[in-house]
Amino acid sequence: MTESNTNVYFAVYAKLIDPKSIKVTGTRDKLRISFYWNMGVLFDIEIGLKGPIIPTLCTAEVSSKMIELNLRKGDGTTWGQVGMVYDAETGLELHQKEHFAIPDIPLPTENIT
Repeated sequence: MTESNTNVYFAVYAKLIDPKSIKVTGTRDKLRISFYWNMGVLFDIEIGLKGPIIPTLCTAEVSSKMIELNLRKGDGTTWGQVGMVYDAETGLELHQKEHFAIPDIPLPTENIT
């Protein structure tokens, strides 16, 4: 993850993402990312964001290996991290190093719905 005064940038890496299955939705304080990858495995997480965002000004870019996100901050605070990550189905907290990587990459393309 990297950040500026106005944006937070990060990516979710997974091999063989099915681009047609990707859904990224967000509210002011939460983000949900779901998609099928690696021959039909469902990836479905919710992120309780460290700070508020403006969903209509956020973007996502998709490739077969990753989803890159550019979140527009709702205020100018420093996050330091994206936030708490949860399994969308169970609500249990996921630990980043065990399940997926969220590194730093800039992007812009289409709006998150």
